[in-house]
Amino acid sequence: HGHYLAAVDAAAERLGNTRAVCRESYVHPCLEVAFEDGSLHEAWRGARRTRDLSRAERATIRLLSARDVS
Repeated sequence: HGHYLAAVDAAAERLGNTRAVCRESYVHPCLEVAFEDGSLHEAWRGARRTRDLSRAERATIRLLSARDVS
C-alpha cells in the first residue's frame, strides 16, 4: 500500500494538489487494486506508444478495458 501512496503523492505533487484531491479527482478507483495485484504493471508492460496515444494512455485503456469499467 505504501508504494501506491508514494505514486499518488508524486502525481499530486506534479499536479499541484493534495493526495486526497488527486485520489478523488484524477485516479480511477480500480488503479489501487491494479497497482497492488500487479495488473497495472502488466498493462504497462504490454502497452506501446502509438501516433495518437502515449504508452501511459494505452496502458490505462488496456487496464480499464480488461476490468470492464466505465
